[in-house]
Amino acid sequence: MPVVIVQALCPSRHCIVACAKEGEDPKLLEFFRRMIEVAVSRHAINPHCGLCGAPKSTWTYEVGVTKFATMEEALPEIQRLEAEQLELRRQMFTSGRAFDVLHGTGKL
Repeated sequence: MPVVIVQALCPSRHCIVACAKEGEDPKLLEFFRRMIEVAVSRHAINPHCGLCGAPKSTWTYEVGVTKFATMEEALPEIQRLEAEQLELRRQMFTSGRAFDVLHGTGKL
């Protein structure tokens, strides 16, 4: 059963949020969209791209199949990419280059 990834992307293709799971699910994309709506409404995620400031209304959603057969196989790569993104986020906030409407930082 392949590992699939679903992503919310701004028009510049910056990834806003992504998740992965084993197996293809025809309802995954709609479920993911609803979870993004809930997260934004609860101020859990920024309603704008943290890199370019694109508003949620411009985001697209995609599902793709990865090269991994299982989550166990995919997990090291997922964790590596997550660590890279967290470090980039930290650097951008520290340098004032991030766009964060929730905390009043960044410029369009």
